[in-house]
Amino acid sequence: LDVWVGYFFERYTYQNGEVDSTNEPGGKAFVNWTPYSWLTWRSSVQYSQRRYDHWLVSTPGDAGAAMRQFFVQNRNQTKANGIVEIALTKDLTVSPNGGVRWIEYPTDAVIGASNLVTNSLGTQSDRSWNVGADFGIRITPELRATFGYNYEEHLLYMQSCCGASIPFNDSNKWSTQIAQHYNTFIVSGLWNAIPGKLDILADYVLAIANEANSTIGCASGNNGCTGNNSAGPTPPWPDEKNYFQRFNILAKYYVDPSVVKQMGFVGKVTLKARYTFEKNSNTNWATDNFTPYSPSAADAGGADITNGGRSLFLAYNNPNYTAQIVSLGLAANW
Repeated sequence: LDVWVGYFFERYTYQNGEVDSTNEPGGKAFVNWTPYSWLTWRSSVQYSQRRYDHWLVSTPGDAGAAMRQFFVQNRNQTKANGIVEIALTKDLTVSPNGGVRWIEYPTDAVIGASNLVTNSLGTQSDRSWNVGADFGIRITPELRATFGYNYEEHLLYMQSCCGASIPFNDSNKWSTQIAQHYNTFIVSGLWNAIPGKLDILADYVLAIANEANSTIGCASGNNGCTGNNSAGPTPPWPDEKNYFQRFNILAKYYVDPSVVKQMGFVGKVTLKARYTFEKNSNTNWATDNFTPYSPSAADAGGADITNGGRSLFLAYNNPNYTAQIVSLGLAANW
């Protein structure tokens, strides 16, 4: 049994930012336990609190002061991970695993002051957890395979308000709860085709994601709000779905040391060849009808160059794509 406990401290200083500096003290603990030769448990847990020193926004009632900036705002963070490795036989191993990341953004005295809103705007909480398992099997002395599955749930709670009006009014706020679900499947294999000479590694990844949004409109029906109505939950936002696939095969050939020596080189030389196929399919009501951005003032009636507001600003290209990559490499070390 190995137990380790430690303390850490992180400080950032900023110029021309919302705050002058942030300080984050925290603690972390590790536990590694092997009660039997065939069973090992590894886990870690971490907790930290980040606080800024001084808020520097000149007008504490503007939108910049009310919104939370991820990298400077006060934050309470808990992270935990664990894995159990079970050797069912000498050739078969199963490894259940899981983790939690829990982040809360507490109300503070500046951006949560009464002249703004009772609760600060922006992200209120960012919580996620995951659970899965990996299976490893040695089929022959030269052939090994692994199979993995992981499920992750990511929950975001965000809150905003009534545009630029000051002071902000609690009754004009709107909020969104975002739930993201991920199912990831991984299959890989390693074949020592020519032991000590040629290795071939292949892997396939399939990630299926779904995002659901539930938005509460402005209680007062203020025109500056982006909620759909003032009566309560707004149901018209369809789920966003994403399918990502990636297949990769890599061949590594280890040049015979005698050949390397004849070439006048001392060390190891490896030749590599790789082929990758990647495909992403996205269904998103907010972007399905958009077209890739291409400047054309005429399309917008001469008013601007955004094609009438129907352009997609995601690295220029639509998120639905297919890509193929072929690469060759040479590695040498001595």
